[in-house]
Amino acid sequence: MAMKPFPCPKCHQDTIALKDKYLAAIWMVIRCGNCGTRLCAHPLLMTLLYFIYFWVIAACVFWAWYHRSATPLIWMLVLWTLLDIINIRYMPLKALRAQTPKV
Repeated sequence: MAMKPFPCPKCHQDTIALKDKYLAAIWMVIRCGNCGTRLCAHPLLMTLLYFIYFWVIAACVFWAWYHRSATPLIWMLVLWTLLDIINIRYMPLKALRAQTPKV
């Protein structure tokens, strides 16, 4: 079962594939297949989400060290997967300004 493509914020066509949306979720610039607009994930929301990623890692590693157990590391993988799903599914894309040629 394939996932429906995500819409481009500029031309509103469903042209952004899951792979491209994932690349945008890791700070990559992607292009719309229809209009060619350069796109990225919303930078402020990405900063907030990566802050949460960091604290999930820090809390789970400390929890694992403190209790001498691997269970918190399994919880870290579960939380990381949930954050990735939220990131890919709900992170809005932003259209970047057109690049001006360098003279």
